[in-house]
Amino acid sequence: MDYASFYRRSVDEPEAFWAEQAQLIDWQTPFTTVCEYDKPPFANWFVGGKTNLCHNAVDRHVAARGDQNALIWVSTEVDKEIVYSYRELQREVERMAAILLEQGVQPGDRVLIYMPMIPEAAFAMLACARIGAIHSVVFGGFASVSLASRIEDAAPKVIVSADAGSRAGKVIAYKPLLDAGVKFYAALGNHDDPSQRFYKPFNMNGQRYYTYRPSLTGGVRFFALDSNYVDPAQLTWFEKELMASGSDWKIVFFHHPIYSSGGAHGSDEMLRAQLEPLFLKYGVDAVFQGHEHFYERIKPQKGIYYFISGGAAKLREGNVSARSELTAKAFDTGYHFMLIEITKDNLNFQAKSDQGKVIDSGSLPRFNDEQKKAFAGEAALPKPTATTGR
Repeated sequence: MDYASFYRRSVDEPEAFWAEQAQLIDWQTPFTTVCEYDKPPFANWFVGGKTNLCHNAVDRHVAARGDQNALIWVSTEVDKEIVYSYRELQREVERMAAILLEQGVQPGDRVLIYMPMIPEAAFAMLACARIGAIHSVVFGGFASVSLASRIEDAAPKVIVSADAGSRAGKVIAYKPLLDAGVKFYAALGNHDDPSQRFYKPFNMNGQRYYTYRPSLTGGVRFFALDSNYVDPAQLTWFEKELMASGSDWKIVFFHHPIYSSGGAHGSDEMLRAQLEPLFLKYGVDAVFQGHEHFYERIKPQKGIYYFISGGAAKLREGNVSARSELTAKAFDTGYHFMLIEITKDNLNFQAKSDQGKVIDSGSLPRFNDEQKKAFAGEAALPKPTATTGR
């Protein structure tokens, strides 16, 4: 039968066609109905049937084709080729499945696979299918924030990983990233005890203000400020650090917002007068602020992206002013959590509510040097509408 006739039969006689195709695989429990379509557009296929994808991909071939090639791994990274027969593949998958079961993985549990492109990654995927677990594959080149967001979403029972991998000749660490976890860096707020800067998990090293890069080779530098008291010493330090930074992305975070649509606090214009000239002079790209009890993404101000992410205190529903011209997106009816990821030319972000709903997300391009100079050289810009106060 040629392709056109084969396809036409699948359209004209779908029940008979797919019943025949289903006989090409093994079923633990035969299905009773090919397709249940009484609630369009939703369809249930092979109702009542039970099968296993790993069995059909591997085990059913072993008896007659056990010595035939099942998986061929070719790596240009290490200039190596490994061939697995169906019998060898079955043995590897069974071993991996036994490991997962020993770790307490049950049908329906999630398993996160964070691996290089090696045969063991395929073994892990097939092993999950074999025992009825759900697998989530995470690209091995992702940074810690991307890895963390996927771990948070999947809530896996087990993470399958490797010590390291190789990509374009560069060694990429896997297990050390998992072992280290995601580091938290803090900035002091107005209700914080100043002694908390010595709290080790905050990574402040006893300093009120500090700077760091998340990666030694990355093009991103963060600057944490103490907005409770911006004295001359802090401003001098801040300008010196900005001047010395050659990072593509300069990101600043502190507590009191210099742009805000909040009715309880609003924009701190005195703090803005101290900090914004330095932001513009040295090309700051994005600013993250707190204090307000809500989420707000501010419209870009003079070429800088501003976010407010404050959600640890009591909610202030309806606190974001509807009359403000500053707001690009706001959320003040629940708690939230925000994730950002920096690529070479984009700031990718996502804010989620405590109900798991995405309240804001997007990808913001970095303003280039010429655009930044134009913003910094503007003599007088109209002030956006905003409330004032601390």
